[in-house]
Amino acid sequence: LGSTAGRPKPVPEDDRPDEATVRRLAEQSRQSEQMWNLLVPERNIETRGVVGLLVVIAILHTYNSYNMEREETVDTLPPGAKEQLPNGAYLMEDGSIQHIAWTPEQVTVRTVPRESPM
Repeated sequence: LGSTAGRPKPVPEDDRPDEATVRRLAEQSRQSEQMWNLLVPERNIETRGVVGLLVVIAILHTYNSYNMEREETVDTLPPGAKEQLPNGAYLMEDGSIQHIAWTPEQVTVRTVPRESPM
């Protein structure tokens, strides 16, 4: 009793699938595995991939932070103006409100190159 329990029963010749059926089933199995790998990616996530992704994110964050530090704000207000009001008028430093037809000049901001953090 105990010795025959682990052995598979032999399949009779007439119950075995033909070669075309075996190939078709193997191809369906491969397609099914590809679909699962596409739709359930966490099955195949490896530690190397996660670490690599985190390194790329850290590098991009550092690069972006470095570039944001180098940006300079350009004053787009006319001389003597403190702020622009919602109606388009300007609040002047002396407290008066004036409607000034003023177009800011296009200014190229040049920054002094510094050493890169990378």
